[in-house]
Order: sequence, then C-alpha cells, then structure tokens
Amino acid sequence: MKIFNYNIDIFDLQLLVCVGSNENDIKKWADKNGTKEFKILVKQGLPMFNDNTHNSGFVYRTTDKNGLSYYILWLKKHDNSWECLDTLLHEIIHIKQEKFKACLIEDEREFEAYFVEYLFRVLRRELVKRLKLNK
Repeated sequence: MKIFNYNIDIFDLQLLVCVGSNENDIKKWADKNGTKEFKILVKQGLPMFNDNTHNSGFVYRTTDKNGLSYYILWLKKHDNSWECLDTLLHEIIHIKQEKFKACLIEDEREFEAYFVEYLFRVLRRELVKRLKLNK
C-alpha cells in the first residue's frame, strides 16, 4: 500500500495517488498529511469506494467549499506490467477529461496529447521510484 501527493505543475493540480489502499488508509493519510479542507472532504466520506473497488483503477474528483478541486487516482496495484500501465494510461485520460472540462479547454488536440504524455511519464517515474520497481 502506498499513498502520496503529487503536484502537476502545468495546472497546479494536486493529485493524491493511492496504490493498493482502501478508504480507511486514505482517511489515515489525510489525518496525518492532508490540508484542512481535504480532511473535511475525506471525513464526509469517499463514495467512489462503494462502486469501484472491483475495477483496476479509478479517478475521483471532489471540490471543497472554496471551489478547489482535489483529484484521487486509485490503482488496485502497480507493478509496472503492461496491464498496470494500461490502467494508468486509462485513468490519466480521465484526469485529462475532468481537468480540461473544468478549465473549459476544448479542441486542443496537440495540447491534449502532450498533457497525457507528460502525465504518463511523470506518474510512471514517480510510481517506479516510490514503489521501488524496475523500469
């Protein structure tokens, strides 16, 4: 189980990456490491765990009372296998969809491609480093 926060500089997007963790693990992490607003949101519950834990991954976006968005990327596992990389790429597409919709970005195909490529590269490197995996 691994949980860490990752800042995506392009949009100043805070992404909580959770690998092999459950709702209680995230609540414990938030109590120890989260911002005040994120702690409040987590205490209200994480409904995505009700329907999605049978999946290999999901992205959840929630917004606090000030309009600040928090993104959670949950992966059932990550061992750098093709199956896990496919899941990572799939969930990155959802992050892109959510963020671009929130920023009203449309029909910017090249920027979309670069953003997905960038996110995949930095998140894969971070997962390899933090989970101590072979490249």
